[in-house]
Amino acid sequence: MRKDTVHRLCALLAAGTAGAQKLYKYVDETGRTRYTDRPPIDMTGRASTQLNSQGTVVKHNAAALTPEEIAAQEAEELKKREAAAIAREETRKNRALLATYPSVKDLDDARARALANNAESARQIQLRMAELERRRVKVAKEAEFYKDKPLPENLRREAYEIESDLRAQQSLVDAKQKEVEAINARYDEDKRRYLQITGASPTPSASVATKAAN
Repeated sequence: MRKDTVHRLCALLAAGTAGAQKLYKYVDETGRTRYTDRPPIDMTGRASTQLNSQGTVVKHNAAALTPEEIAAQEAEELKKREAAAIAREETRKNRALLATYPSVKDLDDARARALANNAESARQIQLRMAELERRRVKVAKEAEFYKDKPLPENLRREAYEIESDLRAQQSLVDAKQKEVEAINARYDEDKRRYLQITGASPTPSASVATKAAN
């Protein structure tokens, strides 16, 4: 420490003892250590140390953050908030899962019911398609009487409606088949989470049991 700085510090400490004032230590823009009995204007935004009249450090003032540091701090805070939101949502889902299924068996039973409902819907669609096929055969036989002449408007319209309805029903069948995959995927994930949360012993799932039966 330079001699003039030491002398100034001693003088400030002596004056501080008499007036019970506080001292401020900081580094100015030239890199020199400064001591003052009041916050100087050129210390704004700089790191500083506050001392009592005995020269003991009582407070550290951090330097103002740079724009880059502020941006990094804000990004980190945003990341923490997002992580906290994800954790809260995960907790909410876990509680809802446990409230919905008291046991693994309840979860497997729910899967079985969902698959059964899907199968019944698919069966009804197949019945509808079978009826449409019978109507199509009937219309085709009636159309044989008009090989060399235009079909009557009502017969032509009925044939068109049957074909259109069959395509629509086939789309429903395809959707029901995909729904089976979606149901099993959903309940597989629910069961995985349930076992992870509760530590319960797994039981054969409905999809696995169905494959084993086949």
